[in-house]
Amino acid sequence: MLQSLYARHHLRVEFSIMSRGTRTIEIYRYDPDVDAAPRMQTYTIELLDSDRMLLDVLLRLKKEDETITFRRSCREGICGSDGMNINGKMV
Repeated sequence: MLQSLYARHHLRVEFSIMSRGTRTIEIYRYDPDVDAAPRMQTYTIELLDSDRMLLDVLLRLKKEDETITFRRSCREGICGSDGMNINGKMV
């Protein structure tokens, strides 16, 4: 299963969540003010039992790389700020 997140500067994350373990996350990044063209950036991260949502993993990645940016608020999809596009569907 792949999940995608669209956020500021056209950030898209593809993330395989088949089981716990080490995962490779590819982030499609593009900031037209800085980048000549879109690029993929790859991260490897160990999934933890506490990683219940893609957002949990993204927050851990953001601590390691502060250039990753996205909006979030309530973590429940109620406020509309932290909705995600997962497998082509808004969640």
